[in-house]
Amino acid sequence: AYCISFYPDLFTHWENPSKTEVRAMLRDNLGRNWLSDGSNALYIMKGIGMSPVYLSSSGQLSQQPATFTQQPVYCLTEDGQHRIWVGTKGDGVYLLTPTNESRTAYRTEHFQHQVHDSQSLHSDTIWNVLQDTRGDIWLSSYEQGLSRASLRDGKWVFRQVKGLPNDVKIRCLMEVKPGILLIGTTTGLLTADFRHSS
Repeated sequence: AYCISFYPDLFTHWENPSKTEVRAMLRDNLGRNWLSDGSNALYIMKGIGMSPVYLSSSGQLSQQPATFTQQPVYCLTEDGQHRIWVGTKGDGVYLLTPTNESRTAYRTEHFQHQVHDSQSLHSDTIWNVLQDTRGDIWLSSYEQGLSRASLRDGKWVFRQVKGLPNDVKIRCLMEVKPGILLIGTTTGLLTADFRHSS
């Protein structure tokens, strides 16, 4: 015989401070929860239901609600150096670098597409950021494909990956083996083998 039990509840609804949709989430290596919602706020909580600490676009943490960007944040990624990559829909990507060991303040860099700079971000709409096991940073765009970011002489350079099918619209990325990416698009999956590329 089987018994169906609804006690204790399987789900608990927690209403976020702005009472809007949650668009992006990240649990960093300190165990803190990063969230972005429909108010375009970016905040950190040590636990669900605890008071949020808001991050301003200048990298300062505050108890007061603050808008991080004028456009929605759609992805949050922590890389191996504990920098936080913030991908937006229409405002490019932000890179938050901790300025102290406890990570209570951040230096903010903002990257956007520059028409006359081939090494700038290729799109201001970034749906996903991934750091692979080799340390490469990959950024996917809905309308401009896939880019690889690298730090050269203290400056971030973004190179668009060539050879993708025309009009590919990328939603998400995942590394399935070192150097091999699985790319989720609006028309299905692509695999990309970067094991022998520099």
